[in-house]
Amino acid sequence: MIYVKGNYGRDMCVLAIRTCWETLQREGVIPKDVLMPGIDMVFAKQGKLLRAEPIAQQIVQDRVRLRGMFTDLENEWATWMSTDPNSPGRIDASCILV
Repeated sequence: MIYVKGNYGRDMCVLAIRTCWETLQREGVIPKDVLMPGIDMVFAKQGKLLRAEPIAQQIVQDRVRLRGMFTDLENEWATWMSTDPNSPGRIDASCILV
């Protein structure tokens, strides 16, 4: 399953995923008989702080662990401030996955 944030740019994301999948199949990277993963829309109903706060607590309590090297994601979690006008996408993505 591929999750796409439906609030902004959902049509563009879905088009990009489908186009890339078809290109990879045409180039032989992905076999023609392999189905594309489903695409599910996720809609943010709260601000980033409300979405991220419970996940941050789970990470601090060692209830959520990352497997692999995710330096950029870890940096976003460690440095993002709720007053920051930037909206780091990795935090949103990891909240959806958790």
